[in-house]
Amino acid sequence: MNNNDFIQELKEKREEYGISQSRFAVACGISREHYNRIENGKTPLTEELKQQITKQLERFNPDEPLFLLIDYFRVRFPTTDALTVIKDVLHIKLKHMLHADYGQYGYEEQYFTGNIVLLVSSNPVLGVLLELKGKGCRQMEAYLTAEGRSWFDFMLDCLSAGGVMKRLDLAINDRAGILDIPMLVEK
Repeated sequence: MNNNDFIQELKEKREEYGISQSRFAVACGISREHYNRIENGKTPLTEELKQQITKQLERFNPDEPLFLLIDYFRVRFPTTDALTVIKDVLHIKLKHMLHADYGQYGYEEQYFTGNIVLLVSSNPVLGVLLELKGKGCRQMEAYLTAEGRSWFDFMLDCLSAGGVMKRLDLAINDRAGILDIPMLVEK
């Protein structure tokens, strides 16, 4: 399939699935502006980029029966050394993290990049807390995809660093009615 046909089919499917350019760009791990240039034929497409876009597009396919996302993730590390967690667990260079001398939940400071937040305490009981809310999870997914890692790999890295998972929320989109939601709520 040539690039023009691919782009036309991509645009049609994206609109059919009801996905905005912004939301789809986030899923692909690129900026909305970059995605807009792709859809308008102003950016050349490599086979690798085509495959990534196709894979992400199918995640939004309304005909797929079940869709699962990690929507919230919180893990506490038994260390006060946030830099080690940033380097060894998140695999993010420190220069890409912002630092603030305030925190929340009793933590004294924080490092963050976008919606990925690492709270730090000098108290070894509190240690370092990684909190990923919805958008933070999507951002982390983009980083993991770029690194060739999965959520499973990331969670193994957390456990290897002594992390204790405090909370994990899953979002399930049951398009075909496979799950009996009223029965699950009752249980």
